[in-house]
Amino acid sequence: MADKDIRAELIDKFARMIVDNNLEELARTYLDLYKPVSRLGGAFIFIPGFVFFEVLGAWTHEIGNMLIDNPETNIDRILTRIDELEQEKLNLKTEESRDAVRRDDRSFSIVDWIKRKVLMH
Repeated sequence: MADKDIRAELIDKFARMIVDNNLEELARTYLDLYKPVSRLGGAFIFIPGFVFFEVLGAWTHEIGNMLIDNPETNIDRILTRIDELEQEKLNLKTEESRDAVRRDDRSFSIVDWIKRKVLMH
């Protein structure tokens, strides 16, 4: 049970680091390319991505061990978590933009009124 908790925490940290640094597409590309051949070469195929993972944090060896041990499942978990975090980030941006529009609607300056009524329509 503890191993699953550690793995879930590592996946979350890794996915969060990717999303926070806007590296979603790069991570998806690398992990999607790595997944089909992961069983063939194991650790040797992981070596080209080592630099990518080294940039992301201090837990490179833990991520490498996780990807070597049952790679397809762990890669799917990482990609799923990246998608979840990316969706949360998108929802937060949408909510912030709605709040900004609400603030503009409460503004009573003549300039803002002209912008809203004349220029926006």
